[in-house]
Amino acid sequence: MLKRTEKNFYKKNKLPSLRNMTDKEYENFVRGLNRLDDSKRTLGRWYDYWMPIPHHTKSNRTSEDIQAIVIHTTEGYHPSYFTFIDPDRHASAHYSVERDGSVIYMVEEKDKAWHAGSSVNDWSIGIEVTGFTVEDGKSSAVGDPIGFGMAQMKSLAKLVANIAKRNNIPIDRDHIFGHVHTGSCDANAQSSVRVTPSNPALDATAGGASCHHDPGNDFPWKRFLSLVRYYRYRPLYITAYGLIGSLAIFFAYEYIVNERTPNKAFMNIYNKVMQ
Repeated sequence: MLKRTEKNFYKKNKLPSLRNMTDKEYENFVRGLNRLDDSKRTLGRWYDYWMPIPHHTKSNRTSEDIQAIVIHTTEGYHPSYFTFIDPDRHASAHYSVERDGSVIYMVEEKDKAWHAGSSVNDWSIGIEVTGFTVEDGKSSAVGDPIGFGMAQMKSLAKLVANIAKRNNIPIDRDHIFGHVHTGSCDANAQSSVRVTPSNPALDATAGGASCHHDPGNDFPWKRFLSLVRYYRYRPLYITAYGLIGSLAIFFAYEYIVNERTPNKAFMNIYNKVMQ
């Protein structure tokens, strides 16, 4: 359920001048969500809707070909599907993540979506995040920006973690970056470069032939990638924490109940594990 007042994903000590949605903005986001076709809903998948769009390049890419994930923002309130489905709009992305956390799958990963240009489309997955760029504490579209809510960013992190796992993509800034980092913008030398796999233009101020800034220089990349790693390796974390907890209980039992010295308690547990 989309909430008008959201807990923001940005840390408080690094919060740009973000604000809550106005009533009108909230209504616009809800109106966009309500336009989604429930007949396109999926169950038991890593996405919530399968709503294909025609604008892409048919291909047969494998996990070896897919080497990066590019994050975009829609600069609008409605799901990007309704923009991409326009026959005069020659653009697309593989996924979009809506304000309530819903994930829409629009172009199969094996195919090339038209989202980043400069040949980045050949080896990347494009994800649109419904919302607005936060650049130097402002948004060109809405002035004082509303930022990104926790539900949306958690959903985005889960999606990125899933894509990274299935395609063996490292979770770091060289492989997960923004539209701003895709090069081929003549704004400055760092922005005009032609990027290659594992080598995005991280110092660029804009990307793509139209010089896009999304998701903005205030996007909390460090925090976001930490969340992606958590969802990517969560089963390992749970197993490790469970093992540590079990060993702690065994140690306490040996030390307190059986009155063994710490050394003997440890050795007894070690011997049982090694048996």
